[in-house]
Amino acid sequence: MTQVRLICWNFGAIIKITQRGIPLIIFIIIFSQRPIEAQKLHTVQSADGILVLEGRDSILFYRSSAKSLNGNYNRADYIHPLWGLNGDVLTLDFPEDHPQHRGVFWAWRQIKVDGKYAGDSWLCDDFSWDVKQIEVENASDTSLVIQTDVNWKSPRIRDRQGEQIPFVLEKVTIRVYKKQLQYRLIDMEIRLKALMKNVSIAGYDNESELGGFSIRMKTPNDLTFVSNSGELIPQWPAVEAGPWIDISGTLGSVGERSGIAILTNVNNPLPWNIWNLRKKNSMQNVVFPGKKAVVLPLDDIVVLKYRMMLYDGQSDFIRTDKLYKSFNE
Repeated sequence: MTQVRLICWNFGAIIKITQRGIPLIIFIIIFSQRPIEAQKLHTVQSADGILVLEGRDSILFYRSSAKSLNGNYNRADYIHPLWGLNGDVLTLDFPEDHPQHRGVFWAWRQIKVDGKYAGDSWLCDDFSWDVKQIEVENASDTSLVIQTDVNWKSPRIRDRQGEQIPFVLEKVTIRVYKKQLQYRLIDMEIRLKALMKNVSIAGYDNESELGGFSIRMKTPNDLTFVSNSGELIPQWPAVEAGPWIDISGTLGSVGERSGIAILTNVNNPLPWNIWNLRKKNSMQNVVFPGKKAVVLPLDDIVVLKYRMMLYDGQSDFIRTDKLYKSFNE
């Protein structure tokens, strides 16, 4: 007796035939309305920045040109929008409660040169990002890489002719992976190199110590937080937690649950386990370095690495922890 089982894929089908106990596999190619080529990761560049897509699906937009709100909070060098797997925008830019917040960003309140104030990249005050170069590489069939060179400048740091001069070179690498069944990975690497002596960075000079890698995501009423030690309750000013935080809620437009996990790298300089987490009207931040300043060396580079996992459905502790471990292998 012959049994036939049809398994349909997006682009084809498998017919599994069992005859007299001997399984036979026959592959049949079926033309899809959406060709395989359309599923490739690719970019669209414009004067404002670079859009990353998988096929027709938008993933993220890296902003390279300056953008402001009626001339205020002028900023560049950040990611917004960041799209979820179902096409919903997950991040906010210029939110009413904190217009300095913007999508996925990395910024510091206290930036100094020789002990003197040289700007505030968190509040976008006396500070500018000069994006000098953007390169795109299809690193493999499964990922795409954007690399940028960004000069930090300030009207307070000038040469003898009165021209603003860069005092930090920031190199950012964004690696975007193809979508898996229920999640997508985006890896971030931020490299900071001082171009002048005695350049230091620090966060807020208060209990929160805000500063470093942050995401201003939507904050629905049912937002929940999970770390490797279990469910967390956000507290002011900050909480000491594990090396990753998984944040989920009804982030989409159709009321379905989805989330973003932020994973740190074991090679990041300390601290990597202090988090500013907010249930409403604010950003999510993994603190570095805190309110105590760190001097950026002239002869070395400060490297910060993070992984974002975007997913649909419920938070999955086992999956998040597994992806954290793979990120750190």
